[in-house]
Amino acid sequence: MLNWCSLNSPEGGLIISVRGLNEYSPDESSLKITLLRAVGYLSRKDLSSRVGAAGPLIPTPDAQCKGWNSFEYSLIPFRGNLLDHLRNAQDFSAPLIGVTMPKETISKEVFLPPKEGFLELKSNKILLSSLKQAERNRSWYVLRLYNVSEESVETILRIGFQYKEVWISNLNEEPLKKVEGGNGEVKLDFKPYEIVTLMFRDITPKSGS
Repeated sequence: MLNWCSLNSPEGGLIISVRGLNEYSPDESSLKITLLRAVGYLSRKDLSSRVGAAGPLIPTPDAQCKGWNSFEYSLIPFRGNLLDHLRNAQDFSAPLIGVTMPKETISKEVFLPPKEGFLELKSNKILLSSLKQAERNRSWYVLRLYNVSEESVETILRIGFQYKEVWISNLNEEPLKKVEGGNGEVKLDFKPYEIVTLMFRDITPKSGS
């Protein structure tokens, strides 16, 4: 697993989201999660998972990881479709981090509205991968989304900031097609498991009254 693993049926199941080792072992009705990976030797030749040694036998006493250890996991029981609940797993394993914008980066005094979302996706099957400045042109910002399902998904992206224009780009951050849309909403169509990259030019916060 990368961020989560799950045992599920058509009625529901359990998601385990991790902030640590990504190793697990499933069987018919249970999941085994590796909390700590510790070894006394490298390249032992008596392992059940490998025939013979992989190189010289090297003692690694400091790799025993003795002492106190802490682990962070989230158990998410759910009903219904697994794909409708993966955003909860992502929120735990890769939470958003808030930062303070330096005052000198704002060209004018801005009064933020009392309540506003930065981005809102109407479909739970579309997840956020990244939001960052473009690598080559720093006046552009890159938003990358992906479809976690095996079905095509049509959704609306609600945008809580101002921008001059938005384009669909490839993964190399090369704009391909200008997106038409107003009132802070963009309609997006995703193929199964597709990654969609949007590039916004000159974004600024929305002002409140």
